[in-house]
Amino acid sequence: MLAFRLRLLSTDAFRRLLSSHKYEYFNFHDFLHADSLLRVSTQYCFENRYTLLSLLGLLLFVSVSFVSKQACTPKENTHLQALSTVVIPTRNRSQSIKNTVIWNEQRMEISLTALIENIKSGDIEMRNSRADLSAVFRERLKVYGWTIGLDVEPMWSAKTTIWLLKGHRLCFKIIGVESKAPAPLLLSEGPSTLLLDVLPHAQIDSSITSFIKSIPVGSTATIEFTIVSPQIVWMSKDFILCSLPLRTPMPHLVSFSGVLSLCAPAKIKSIVNISKRYADALSSSAERLVKDRADRIAFVDQYGLNMWREQRFLMYWEAALLDVGHVTRWIVELQK
Repeated sequence: MLAFRLRLLSTDAFRRLLSSHKYEYFNFHDFLHADSLLRVSTQYCFENRYTLLSLLGLLLFVSVSFVSKQACTPKENTHLQALSTVVIPTRNRSQSIKNTVIWNEQRMEISLTALIENIKSGDIEMRNSRADLSAVFRERLKVYGWTIGLDVEPMWSAKTTIWLLKGHRLCFKIIGVESKAPAPLLLSEGPSTLLLDVLPHAQIDSSITSFIKSIPVGSTATIEFTIVSPQIVWMSKDFILCSLPLRTPMPHLVSFSGVLSLCAPAKIKSIVNISKRYADALSSSAERLVKDRADRIAFVDQYGLNMWREQRFLMYWEAALLDVGHVTRWIVELQK
């Protein structure tokens, strides 16, 4: 019994000692020098412990709120960030292109129809048209972890098929470069040049034959043309992309060997791949329509603002096709 009372007294004494301010000051300060920085700081913290606890609670609340906000940020924001590095709205109508984008996992596809129409109307512009289109054609345009591609709608397959049918003999009379369209770009420097890109497919053979016959004896002439790479599968997505530059009356269907065989009556002096030069020339022409005030005004006055935007975009498009090798440009020099 005596042992139990002694134990109880010792426990109560220990509790009173712990609860006393004297013990608290003794615990934190008695072993420290009066001028010690640690003693001053710990004494301040003890005396203002409720204020410090409030500040710590507020800091914790702000931190948790920030982390939660970051975690709950809509996934759409990352899409828009990636998309804004490729296309930018010019009239505060970001919804016009945003709503035509399909995204799945880490890939987004821009509607080809919407892209062309929005560029033509001036609602959006591409930041770096030639480089970005080249990357898109290679399936290598990656931004912020997203791969950006093109959604080629079924209507483009139908459009290309109709376009191909118009190249047959029964329909060739309704084909031709529109009178309102700008003249095609040529790199041939000779006075006599035949551009095959503006001819209906049904007329190519006869046009080459007639052209060779018209070359005076002892003089030279050139034939300039674009062909689709043999690696492009017929009516595939890449084939449709190669058919898009509507500055020509139809897709590029001529074959390299076919053109050379038709040139047999004349002497072939040289065959030059001018794809790189032609791509650079297209880009320069597109840039000149922006930077050269006189050329810009003259073009817009003659063809209109929508055609000015569309023409520049198609020039960059064709330059990108040449860059990736989907199409190639050739000059054949002939002598008779």
